[in-house]
Amino acid sequence: PICARSKVKTACRGLLNGSRHVVFKKVDSTLKGNIAAEVQAIMVTCGYRLAFLNPAFPAMGRTVVDGWLFIAEATPRKHVHIPTLLREQGARNAVHIDLPSLRKGIWDLSGHLEASILASGAFVTFDAETDDDLAVMAKAAAALRQRPLMVGSAGLAKHVAKLLAEKYEKKPMPRVSSLTPNGPRGPVVLIIGSKNPVTLRQIDYLRAAKSSTIFLSEELSLLHILQALEGNRNLIYAFDIARATKDSLTGMTAILGNRALRGVILSGGDTALNICRALGVTGIGLEREILPGIPWGRLIGGRADGLPVATKAGGFGDEEALAVAVDFLASCERDPK
Repeated sequence: PICARSKVKTACRGLLNGSRHVVFKKVDSTLKGNIAAEVQAIMVTCGYRLAFLNPAFPAMGRTVVDGWLFIAEATPRKHVHIPTLLREQGARNAVHIDLPSLRKGIWDLSGHLEASILASGAFVTFDAETDDDLAVMAKAAAALRQRPLMVGSAGLAKHVAKLLAEKYEKKPMPRVSSLTPNGPRGPVVLIIGSKNPVTLRQIDYLRAAKSSTIFLSEELSLLHILQALEGNRNLIYAFDIARATKDSLTGMTAILGNRALRGVILSGGDTALNICRALGVTGIGLEREILPGIPWGRLIGGRADGLPVATKAGGFGDEEALAVAVDFLASCERDPK
């Protein structure tokens, strides 16, 4: 927690120095990490007295009912009781808003929140079963006299962003379906570090739908792999961070630096981090989402500069998600100017 606080405070100071005064705390939709410590660090550094927390992401099977975070692909023992988690992490002054209170309407909810805030303290957590529940939460927070720090996954972030766009009269981004690239098609490499059953089913679907997709194995030399790329074949590489060697990372950077490649899909947070480090990537220029929870952009710097990249959490997406992402990246421009 001490390290988490320090890193978050450093990031917040950078935002404040850059005159970025709207802060949203993104958290994992399964609430991994030092949630309370990181939120408290933002509140201290950025001057917030309140934090509204809801990790729900209904589109990805993450909902909150009676304070319990339900995760579609998890066993009951792995569901999380949010107020208990916060107490265990040191946040003892929390109030929970249940579904009946949330669904009374924005103004009733705002009044209830004002009373709860006066009686409690810093943390307010919420139930949410649907996207509409998250929208109500975001609007009620915006109506309060005291601006809270909003804490959530991409599910809540979407509604906060929409309110900010309306406030500052910004036009919404076009839907990705209207922006499907139409360049010459090429191969895509999938580097899969997640062993989540959802991702494994998506790989099975992809291989059935696209027979040109092959698994990388130790028997395939780098020459054979590069020849496969030149032959417009998609590649799947099962990346085990615990067994990764300098040689395996060097080979992967050679593959991703190949000019025939149209894009790369990285599944698993540690996988994405280690591949980007090996490539010498300094950042990712984000574009938008291919599908809910699957963003794409272009790598910045290093051996694969300009390469389109999509990232996906292990439990995100339906059976067709990887196939759709491959189709999208296969027609992206490598280095648009």
